[in-house]
Amino acid sequence: MLAPVALAFLHSTHPQISLFALGIIAAVMLAHVARNITSRLRHQENIQASILDALPANIALIDKQGVIQATNGRWNNSPQTSKFKMTFSS
Repeated sequence: MLAPVALAFLHSTHPQISLFALGIIAAVMLAHVARNITSRLRHQENIQASILDALPANIALIDKQGVIQATNGRWNNSPQTSKFKMTFSS
């Protein structure tokens, strides 16, 4: 990878530029990691939704406090479950 060589040269000639360049490289890398993590989480959420929707029952996943975290399509479209408050956490 050429970046370490370029940064070493910048550091030897203009130390203030190399710190700036390192900051930019770090910001770009963090942005890439964040996009990757977001993409993986979205994929996992899609898998979870597909599994829930495949179940032949009205399903609501609740947390320890009893707050609904996710529901399946049958739950969402059922007149029997419409009386329950749909509170999703963020």
